[in-house]
This record gives sequence, C-alpha cells and structure tokens, in this order.
Amino acid sequence: MPRLFTGLEVPREVGEVLSMFRGGLPGARWIDPENYHITLRFIGDIDDRLAHDIASSLEGFAIGTDPYPDRSATLVIEVPVLGAGTTRRWRGPGIDGQAAVAVGGLGTDFWQAWADNHALFPCGIDIVFAAGSQLLALPRSIAVEG
Repeated sequence: MPRLFTGLEVPREVGEVLSMFRGGLPGARWIDPENYHITLRFIGDIDDRLAHDIASSLEGFAIGTDPYPDRSATLVIEVPVLGAGTTRRWRGPGIDGQAAVAVGGLGTDFWQAWADNHALFPCGIDIVFAAGSQLLALPRSIAVEG
C-alpha cells in the first residue's frame, strides 16, 4: 500500500552535519544523509483509489507556470516494492530509447493520472517513489506507456 507525504529536501551540508549525530541506538537503521528530509505533512498509508484521487486532483499541489515551471511540487510516495508489479515503458530525457520499469502497489488509475500530468509539461508535478532504502524518480518530462 503506498504511503504519501509532502516534504522539503534538507541541503547536503545540513545533512552531513546531522549525520554526525547518528548512533547510540543499538539496532537502529539510519538512512543516508542524502535521503534526509523535513516532512511537512504525513498523509499515511493510502489505497490505490486514494492515490489516484490525489494524483488526479493536482489543485492542492503547485504545478509551476509557463515562465517558472520549476516552481512545482515533488511528491514522495512510499510503495511496497520497486522492480515488481506491472512493467511499463518509460521514455524521455535521460533515457536511451526506453526503460522497462515496475513500481509495485499502483493501479492503472494512477498511471492514467500520470499521463494527464505529463501532458502539462513543462508544468506538472514530479514524483519520487520510495521503497525501503530504494528511490526512483519520475520527472514530469517522462512519458509512461503500457
């Protein structure tokens, strides 16, 4: 089941300083400093239907403007697994031809909402999928097929 939150990236220098305070808790699993973030709002575990509703109703998230498309939101969505589930073809900048990618826990409604978001390019939201210690970025410039 996907988990959803909004957050802010911690600057690299700040993450490096904070990482020096790790330790002292036997058995704790610490994330790498490059994954540090400040959670603004934790929405929690969401089902595929809610994931679709969130992705298709972008009014609550900044999508940028034509002069400033970089002023858009990035959503971080926790999914059960990366590399399993229905494989889809990703095409776009930074991909040589196409890439076969599978993201577990997302239904077809989500991918239709993504197509709608991609059509807004250069505006639109970006997504980072998180599964355990793995991250997978889906920029708005990437078309997803299949």
